[in-house]
Amino acid sequence: MLPWMKKSIEKSEARIEAVVDRKIQAVHWRIYSFELRVMERPQPRPTVDLNTFQAELAKLRTDVNALTVVEEAIPEPTPERMRDELEKGETEFEVAQQQSILDEELRQQRVIELVVGASGSRSTTDYVPTTVKGVTDGVSLADPASSRQPDPPTS
Repeated sequence: MLPWMKKSIEKSEARIEAVVDRKIQAVHWRIYSFELRVMERPQPRPTVDLNTFQAELAKLRTDVNALTVVEEAIPEPTPERMRDELEKGETEFEVAQQQSILDEELRQQRVIELVVGASGSRSTTDYVPTTVKGVTDGVSLADPASSRQPDPPTS
């Protein structure tokens, strides 16, 4: 492509971009002015149906009346009720105290397991009788569980 052709193409592209930019700006200006005209129009006031308004007002009055009745329905404390609440509190205290004791016992057990070692950390082959292969052909030489009576002494 020749240099004069490149220049001509670049000028044409620049002209087209300028025209497109002006048209975009004109469209934006028209949209903006339309929005302003719409915003300046007087807004219609909402119409209120009198029957609907009265029905809503009656509903609100019943709700308010229901709230005031609930406040009046709270009974006065009686000796029986106070005794029941005291017993309930004592029971809850005893349950909490027992739970605290159990928690302390579990904590102490965990401490012991940490010091001694948990049962899951011990080998499963500890204290298992060993068998010697060879001369006795797998016969156990010792009875660590002491499951039988010792042999009487021979003289």
